[in-house]
Amino acid sequence: MEPIYAAVGRGIRDRRLELGMTLEDLAEGSSRHPAFIGMIERGHKKASLATLSAIAAALDVDMAHLFKSGRPTEKGTISRKIDLLLRARTEPERQLLFSTLRHLAAELKDLRTNGS
Repeated sequence: MEPIYAAVGRGIRDRRLELGMTLEDLAEGSSRHPAFIGMIERGHKKASLATLSAIAAALDVDMAHLFKSGRPTEKGTISRKIDLLLRARTEPERQLLFSTLRHLAAELKDLRTNGS
């Protein structure tokens, strides 16, 4: 299989796992069969533009994101995980999570400053 298809497959799989989705979840969201999605992820099948568009929509990314090579930096990964965590919550839940994170950050700063 051509390297571009293998890279796109890895990008799909990485994003799916980042979101905590199963093959079945992605298949349902993209109206494709789970086995077909798996073959695309492994680089065994070539996906049409229509299929890539449906998969990208189910993964909540632009189709261009699937073509980017390389893994994200650790900072990018953590930022995305936080973003995904917040996106999946209601506004009051987001506010509570943000408030908790802000409080923890302040406590960490105090520990660093005071050496406790």
